[in-house]
Amino acid sequence: MAIETMEVSLPRVRWESVIPGAFCAVAIQIVLGLFGAAFGFGGESAGTAGYQTLSGIWETLTPLVAIFIGAAVAVSLGGRRNAYLNGFMVWCVFLAAVAFYLARDLGAVTARAEAIGLTGATAAALAGLSALIGLAGAFFGSAIGKRVARYELSRRREEREEEELERPEAPVHH
Repeated sequence: MAIETMEVSLPRVRWESVIPGAFCAVAIQIVLGLFGAAFGFGGESAGTAGYQTLSGIWETLTPLVAIFIGAAVAVSLGGRRNAYLNGFMVWCVFLAAVAFYLARDLGAVTARAEAIGLTGATAAALAGLSALIGLAGAFFGSAIGKRVARYELSRRREEREEEELERPEAPVHH
C-alpha cells in the first residue's frame, strides 16, 4: 500500500519588512497626533461642537493614514509576496503598541475623551471604529506597496537586461 504525502507551503511573514513598517506607522501616528494637538482638535480643550466633531474625525482617520503608510512601506520593502499578510501584521504590531500606550495612560485618554464630549461607551466605540478603519488602511497600503514593489522589480529587471546587452562577449578560445 503506497502512502502519498502532500507538502503545503504556508505564507510567511517577512518580519524584516513588517517591523520597519510598524515603526513607521507608530511614528506617523505620533506626528499626526501632535499636529492635531497643535491645531487644537487633538487636545483636551476642544470647546465648540465644531472642534469636537473635527477632533473625532481626526482621531478616527489618523490611524488610517498611519497604517496605510506603514503597510505600504512594509510591502515595498518586503516585495509582493504575501503583501496582505505583511500589511496585516503591521496593523497587528501597531495595534499592540497603541494598546500598550492606552493602557499605560488610561487616565489621560479618558480625560481627553471627556474633554471632547465623549462618554466612556462612545469613546470605546470610536476607538474600535478607528482600529477597523486602520485595518482598512493596512490593506489599502498593502495594495499600494505591492504596486511599488512590482514597479521596482520590473525596473531592476530592465537594468539587468541593459547591462547584459552592454557587456561585451568573452572571446572563445579553441
